[in-house]
Amino acid sequence: MKRTLLFIVLFFIAIISKSQVIEDGVYVIKSSVNPNYVIDLSGSQVFNGNNIQIWERNRTDAQHWIILNKNGYVVIRSYINSQYTIDLNSSNAVSGQNIHLWESNNTNAQRWYVKKVGGYYEFHSAVDQRYVIDLKSSNAVSGENIHCWEENGTNAQRWILERVGNVKIMKL
Repeated sequence: MKRTLLFIVLFFIAIISKSQVIEDGVYVIKSSVNPNYVIDLSGSQVFNGNNIQIWERNRTDAQHWIILNKNGYVVIRSYINSQYTIDLNSSNAVSGQNIHLWESNNTNAQRWYVKKVGGYYEFHSAVDQRYVIDLKSSNAVSGENIHCWEENGTNAQRWILERVGNVKIMKL
């Protein structure tokens, strides 16, 4: 009986680990509105509250993000300093609420549930899964804001992931 139970538990662990929508790694997160534009850390500066925006791809570290799977959700950390995470301002899931960088604090404001739609990905807030990471006004131009918006199925809410590296062994 114990052996059978152990087998069942190990079987489900194997299924869950293989069912991760995104593998841990370093990614560029491209807009499905225009894949030449990617999620970018404003001014390449790491501090609480710094804005997350869209910018024409320039291959700098400000456009690289560490995506880590954590028990069914992901966290998206800055490649420049992995102690900082993409965060929903004030943990307030409402349309128009800003998405910014914040020191990692293990709250729902920094947790995102990933939904794969065709070849694209949506990032749903763990605060309220009806809300997703969204490109303001579907406008792929350098400097346009990334914010939270109620899911509506548009390309402004769908992202293309390009893996550009592995997660280094570091304190995350």
